[in-house]
Amino acid sequence: MEPERVIERWVGDLQVLQREQDGFVSITNWCLAIGKLQEQWLASRSVRAAQALVAKRVGCQPWQLVDRRLSTQGAVAWLHPQLMVQLALGMSPEWALCAGRWLWEWEQAGNDSLSVPERHARIEPCPLAYEQFSLFNELTLHFVAPLRRFGFPWPARLMPGADDDEAFERWLKLRGAAGQGFARYSHRGEDGQGFTASLYPVALYPLLREYFHCEWVGRRAQRYFAGQPQVPLHLLRLPEAHG
Repeated sequence: MEPERVIERWVGDLQVLQREQDGFVSITNWCLAIGKLQEQWLASRSVRAAQALVAKRVGCQPWQLVDRRLSTQGAVAWLHPQLMVQLALGMSPEWALCAGRWLWEWEQAGNDSLSVPERHARIEPCPLAYEQFSLFNELTLHFVAPLRRFGFPWPARLMPGADDDEAFERWLKLRGAAGQGFARYSHRGEDGQGFTASLYPVALYPLLREYFHCEWVGRRAQRYFAGQPQVPLHLLRLPEAHG
């Protein structure tokens, strides 16, 4: 896989990188310029207000305007080009001028700054029976979607698949809860591929909570995000009661 092409921008002696494909801008040096930690700045009231304003203009959710990528330096945040300009206005006239010029130059190359990349599409649940739950819906809605909402990508190769249903049923069997003739349905994954999956009675939901926190949060996510203390794994939770 080829590395993403970036454009080198400058504000005085500070270099700012802009992704050529979608126009998102790294804020690493932005934070250096204002003397704040990345996550502290992104959580500030002024940034969140700017996100809400730009999201309304673009027609998306605020979380879609910040794309975090893991690197050897930790989680690096990239801003949507429209959010970049909005935030630069509150920094200094020099930053505002530079950001406006970067946006104009990027748009002159035929790019649309009022769009959101497809990879940021929101995950939606599929309708299921009230008395049953799907392993894949729960993992997607309460594990993958929150991570993406916070801006941390979960790789496609690690998305829940048919093998995970089998692993969960083996795990249930060790606890005496398998072999109940679970209902089946056709599940369609994020990649559009369909496969047959199980529907579990809601009475087994407490066991899913144990499996979720021990296996997905406690093992898989901890391994994948090892050394990245900014990833909010402590916020990943299943509901106390289902339905």
